[in-house]
Amino acid sequence: MKYFRNAIVSALTAVVCLFLVEPAFAIDARVQIVSKTYDPASMATLTGTSTTVTVPGAALGDECGVSSSLDAALITTSCYISAANTVTIRLFNGTAGTIDLASSTWRVFVFQKGSR
Repeated sequence: MKYFRNAIVSALTAVVCLFLVEPAFAIDARVQIVSKTYDPASMATLTGTSTTVTVPGAALGDECGVSSSLDAALITTSCYISAANTVTIRLFNGTAGTIDLASSTWRVFVFQKGSR
């Protein structure tokens, strides 16, 4: 139980640190952070859009997270490793109206699995 609690504290500390670092800065060799300016197309009800970001070292099976510099509270955001060195950011509008987000900076966080 003590190991599990320490692992949770370590993971939370790492997540907090991720949001305090500059773009394109890696906390260690297994974490990559890359920024991209992206102006998504207008999204009608129940539609989405996507873009890709080049992240050196990203591999299938790695985990990723995404954040934006604007308030995208009504948009569902996700990301996945779609190919070697490539992350796809996916945005989805699940509301009853059209949403047109402004151009903004999107950050991708890639967590490499294993001991690569």
